[in-house]
Amino acid sequence: MERHAVSLSTVEGALRILSDEQLISCHVGRGTFVNDSSAQKEKPATSGIICMFSEFQGQGVISNLHQGPICEGIRNVLDGTGLHLTMSDYGSIGDINSYNGFSGLIFMAPTERQKNLIKKFQNSNVPSVIISASWEDVNTPSVDCDNEYGIRCALRYLTDRGHTRIGYVDQNYCSFDALARRSAFKNMAGEFEIECRNEWFIAAKYENLDDETLFNLRNMFTLESRPTALIFSSFFPVTMKIIAELKNMNLYIPRDVSLIGFDDSSWARCMKPALTVIEQPLNNMGRHAAERLLEQLNGKAYVKHEILPIELIERRSVAVANI
Repeated sequence: MERHAVSLSTVEGALRILSDEQLISCHVGRGTFVNDSSAQKEKPATSGIICMFSEFQGQGVISNLHQGPICEGIRNVLDGTGLHLTMSDYGSIGDINSYNGFSGLIFMAPTERQKNLIKKFQNSNVPSVIISASWEDVNTPSVDCDNEYGIRCALRYLTDRGHTRIGYVDQNYCSFDALARRSAFKNMAGEFEIECRNEWFIAAKYENLDDETLFNLRNMFTLESRPTALIFSSFFPVTMKIIAELKNMNLYIPRDVSLIGFDDSSWARCMKPALTVIEQPLNNMGRHAAERLLEQLNGKAYVKHEILPIELIERRSVAVANI
């Protein structure tokens, strides 16, 4: 490794690829050996899985807060099967024939705009799985988390601590999960007896705190009756900027405003105070999606629509309401 200036993870990744290609054999306790050409099995005509994303960032997608753990889960299942994971984006998708040579597709967080595209692959009998979306008129199997239960957990946790004025920070990107959480929040307002005002809703971009979001945030907290708590529909990068802006307004967590966010990450754990979150089982979502795809490829029965449990992780960003 020192000679070629590469890391251990790079070497391990290269060995895994060579093993998948059946060029080498790895035996615990014995070592790694080059296979004889006569011993190498014929490589199948289809040897790849394409994972489609809405916003493609090259291999950097692996480090994305949401997509990274899902990709890791997919890779863990595909490891040793001879199937390789390739990332692409919906904008670059072409004719179905251009995907000859690939075994199947995984559609990550598609919106209504990609629905007809998914149906097209479905009608062509291309093995496919959807992550974080589903439609009644689409038969492609899907894997998602229990968004409604996640919102219920967040509202119960906050109202048990006296919060009835609760704001909501949403994504302006209308993913299936974002719409499901927003709908659940509004539908449960009466059940939990919380105020639900339009001016307490903010739609934020994924990364940038734009002028409109900044104006709406400041307006929300200068009202005579302002929220005592916020729920973030996703722990996306702009979340950190909103929290910083709250501090600029002399609003401190959790003394002045309590926070709960969806998705767990190193950011959420390392914040001061650490953020209470609704944790999605992202790695398991990737694993289950890959398993459903393998079941299709092997002609086995599979679950059409799978909902995975979600969990509230209690940390230090929620206090008793200071009414």
